[in-house]
Amino acid sequence: MKSVQIQLTTKCNQKCIMCRKYTWPHKEISIDLLLKKLEEYKEATFTFSGGDPLDYTELSKLNEYLKKNNVVYQVFTNLTYEMNEERKEFLDNAKWIQVSLDGYDRETYYDIRRQNGFDDLILNQSMFENIKFNCVISSENYKSLSKIAKLGYNINKKVRFFPVHTHENLMIGKKIEESVKEQIEHLKKYNKEIYNNTNLSNFFEQKNIPKKCYVKKHHRLIDEYGHEYPCCRAINDNGYDIHQKYKVENLDGIDDENVLYDFCKGCDRYVKFNKEWGKYENKEELFL
Repeated sequence: MKSVQIQLTTKCNQKCIMCRKYTWPHKEISIDLLLKKLEEYKEATFTFSGGDPLDYTELSKLNEYLKKNNVVYQVFTNLTYEMNEERKEFLDNAKWIQVSLDGYDRETYYDIRRQNGFDDLILNQSMFENIKFNCVISSENYKSLSKIAKLGYNINKKVRFFPVHTHENLMIGKKIEESVKEQIEHLKKYNKEIYNNTNLSNFFEQKNIPKKCYVKKHHRLIDEYGHEYPCCRAINDNGYDIHQKYKVENLDGIDDENVLYDFCKGCDRYVKFNKEWGKYENKEELFL
């Protein structure tokens, strides 16, 4: 296994419009089960997500294991939490910190994430060098694309944009798509350095779903209950897969790249890996 993502907890301090997890009962993976999974897949790189992993109550024990075993990992977080010793250590030792942004100031940030965390994010990001910003573009914030890109550039952090996939009423329709394309072309022409600090050159390529998937053979996503899935598109983040029908044990053809499933048609995260798998398959450190 090359890459494993573990959802540490459903708990989060925000209520984003594109996420329903804040409505769920609070649940976190037990530290014993977590350490068992880390040991089982010890040759892999790890991604810790949630909810928000900074809300995980056993960070001290997790930090101890990660440091002792030289685990290579990254963290997905909104970075708006108070930086106590455990959280700071967890982030300090991460290869990458993937930070949710979605707005360029207090007002636009609140419109998407529905909590007053923008100032905390800006303060906390200054403590770490290894940050990448991630912005989900939707019908609610597509006009802010250029300003979010500029914010990232001004504080020397890369910005990656992704199309929303969780709610039909937030998705990018044809009219919005044209506006996004215009903003991208404007940045490309007049703000080349800001443009190059993003993934906007291939933003729309993320919708070109490959006909093969190599990722499912080399990647696992483990949820708060310990259920294992082939990828993040198979899980029940929005309540669709309430019976865990897409768990690895329920799927045939995991090792066959030619076998695709119902959830594959909505993929936008693994497109680049499948499109150019030859570039990635022999990498020692690979976050899928």
